[in-house]
Amino acid sequence: MRKSRICVLALMLGVSGFAGQAQAQACQETQFSASNSELYMTAETELLTNKNAAGALVGLDRLLSQPLNCYEEGAALRLGAVIKIELQNYASAARDLETALSKGYIPEWGVVEIYYNLSQLYLRLENTPRSLEFYDKWLAAGGAPTPEQKWTLAVLKAQMGRYDDAITLAEAVLASQGATPGVEVQDFLVTVYGQTGKYQKQAALLQQMVTALRTETAAPAVPATPAAPTKPPKEIKLMAPPGSTKAAPPPAEMPDNFDPISDRDAQPIRSPVPTYPIRAAERGLEGECEVQFDIDAEGVPYNIYATCTDVVFKRSSELAVSQALFAPKIEAGQAVERFNVVYPLGYSLAD
Repeated sequence: MRKSRICVLALMLGVSGFAGQAQAQACQETQFSASNSELYMTAETELLTNKNAAGALVGLDRLLSQPLNCYEEGAALRLGAVIKIELQNYASAARDLETALSKGYIPEWGVVEIYYNLSQLYLRLENTPRSLEFYDKWLAAGGAPTPEQKWTLAVLKAQMGRYDDAITLAEAVLASQGATPGVEVQDFLVTVYGQTGKYQKQAALLQQMVTALRTETAAPAVPATPAAPTKPPKEIKLMAPPGSTKAAPPPAEMPDNFDPISDRDAQPIRSPVPTYPIRAAERGLEGECEVQFDIDAEGVPYNIYATCTDVVFKRSSELAVSQALFAPKIEAGQAVERFNVVYPLGYSLAD
C-alpha cells in the first residue's frame, strides 16, 4: 500500500508541460529502500496531511542528500515539482519535470500529462515560446484539448505570429459556444482576420456582433447573479489613471443609431479590457499606461504602443487594445483612418 501511494503522489501534478527531449533509457528499478522510503513518506505527509509545503521541501532535501536509485530519484523529482508549485517556484518545478523526462523517469503513459503540465508552468512564467512548444508536444502525444485549452492555444499562437493556426482554434472555440458566443473570442477573431487580410470573414463577424448588440439594447435587461470567486486574495480592478487630463473613454456599447452620413470620430464598440498581469499581482504592483494607436477604416487598431509606469503592464495593455473593436471615423459619409488615439489604462489592487 505504501509503495502504491508513493507512485500515485509522484505523478499527481496539476500544473505545466514540456517537450522536445529524447528520453533516456527507462529506469529498471521498481522500489524504495527502507530508509529512503521513510524519508519520502515524511516529506509527503508534510505536503498532503500537514499542508506544509515548506516543511515538505526540507524533508525532500534530506532525501536528496542520500544515495538514490533511479526510481527514488524520479519520485523525488516529481514530488519536488508538486512542492515547488505549491510554493509558486514555477521555474524550479519545470526544471525538475524536465530532468525527470530527460532521464526517462516518467512512464510512457504519464508523458502526455507531464507535457501539458510543463506547458502550463511556462505559461505562468510568461515564456510563450516554451509554453507553445510544449502544448504542441502535448497535442502530438495525443492530448485532447477542451475549448478552454484551445482558446489558450489560439492566443499563444497569435502571439507567436502563427495566425492561421490561431484562427482555426479560435473558430472552433466560437463554434462550441453556440448561441452565446464569447465576446473575447469574437474580438480576437475580428483582430486576427484584419491582420491576415480575411476581410470578408471580418465583415461577417462584425455584422453578427452589431446585430447582437442592437438586439441586446432593445431587450429589457435581466441582471445576472455572478458566481462568487472561490479564493480571491484581493479584488483586482482596472481604472483610468487618477489625474488623467484625457477624457474618459466612451461607454463600451454600440449607440442606438450610427449616422452613416454625418461626420463622427471613431467610437469604441468594445473597449479595451486588460488582464491584470500575474507577476504584477503577485508582487503587489499597481500602475498606469497610456496606449497610443491608430484605427483603420474598418475599426481595427494597429501601430499599438503602450507607455507604462512599469514594463510588466505593457504587454497586457497592448494586447487589450489589439482586441478592442471600434466603429471607424467617418468623414463626408466615408470611413477613414483615425490616427494618434491615446487610451489611458490603470491597474489597481483594491484592498
